[in-house]
Amino acid sequence: MKLESYSSVNEFYKAAEPFLMKQEAASGYMLSSCIKQLEKKPSSHNPPFLCCVKEDKDMRLAALMTPPGPLQLYGEEAGIEAVVHKLINEDWGIARLSAPAALAHAFAEKWLQQTGNTYRVMSSMKLYGTDHISFSSGSIGELRQATSQDREMTARWLYEMGMENRSLLTKNEALVMAKEMIEKKSIFFWKNEKSEPSSMAALTRQTPNTITINMVYTPKEQRRKGYAKACVANLSQWLLETDITYCTLYADGSNVAANELYTSIGYQEIEQYTELSFSQR
Repeated sequence: MKLESYSSVNEFYKAAEPFLMKQEAASGYMLSSCIKQLEKKPSSHNPPFLCCVKEDKDMRLAALMTPPGPLQLYGEEAGIEAVVHKLINEDWGIARLSAPAALAHAFAEKWLQQTGNTYRVMSSMKLYGTDHISFSSGSIGELRQATSQDREMTARWLYEMGMENRSLLTKNEALVMAKEMIEKKSIFFWKNEKSEPSSMAALTRQTPNTITINMVYTPKEQRRKGYAKACVANLSQWLLETDITYCTLYADGSNVAANELYTSIGYQEIEQYTELSFSQR
């Protein structure tokens, strides 16, 4: 195994893209992170950690961390030891890790052995994907994109969603987030039979051919009426009629209702992702 380091996201992306694109949907988190970073001006204060592990000429593992974001891994467990040694030798600290579940836990155990830093699971998510929607709407309504007039309602729903999933989003942060998402045209509502917004979903993490749906939320008084299902299904179908060839989304592995909703409209499980947090010594 040979480890190769890169001084810029641009160099890393050129090297890793062919490897990541082989499983574009599964590696979408890392791919979209690279694309997003390429649009930004490089920071001299927080340089990124960028490396790949190869066997002969074949890439086995890609590792990326752009502080203060988490360390991201994608590939095979065989390359973990080389990445761990590089992190330790260069005195990198790790607060969080995001990777496919088996890979994440294999890294965490090796990190624990080498550093003594313990870890805990922050989230365990199932990654779903589809290129075809199977859905006959039982709900009368329509999908529409959010506008500036929806900012306060969007912020309120983001705040309520944060309270439910314990993300500790403040009301002011929710307002800022709502404004940014509306400006990016990345948030949508399902209007019910009374033309009232009844569910929402947003777009994130676009790669060359895929995009991820997230922020799926329905207010408590509108639940169990099929609105979330209609929102996600119609948004997915609309995307698949554009240049997007594959839609993905994440669901908490313990949320039975959400997992059943997504599989019922044509989504299939691709991978399980885990986010871990590490103690610091």
